[in-house]
Amino acid sequence: TIGWVQDLIREHLDWLLRTPNATEFAADMQDTAHMLRACAGEILQPIGRHRAPHPRHPERDCGGRLYPAATSTHDNPGVVCIDCGETYTGTWEVRRLGLLIGAQ
Repeated sequence: TIGWVQDLIREHLDWLLRTPNATEFAADMQDTAHMLRACAGEILQPIGRHRAPHPRHPERDCGGRLYPAATSTHDNPGVVCIDCGETYTGTWEVRRLGLLIGAQ
């Protein structure tokens, strides 16, 4: 079970970190955790791409992945670009972003 493996890793963590393969072990553990979160439905697909000017480089589009903001509700929608951090909250800002994306 996952709990048994977790206990085993925790018990031998010092030894695992001293081995030459500690970096590969950590990468494998991260990949495994990512797969488990995907199987559990915790990892969502992006809802679109950020086709607005990049906040730090206005001469080009960001192109980052858009996800619902953590504070997003039905009454107060919100979208965040996880690549540049630009956040759009409220009906009017989300609608403005939609119009901007639709115009391109």
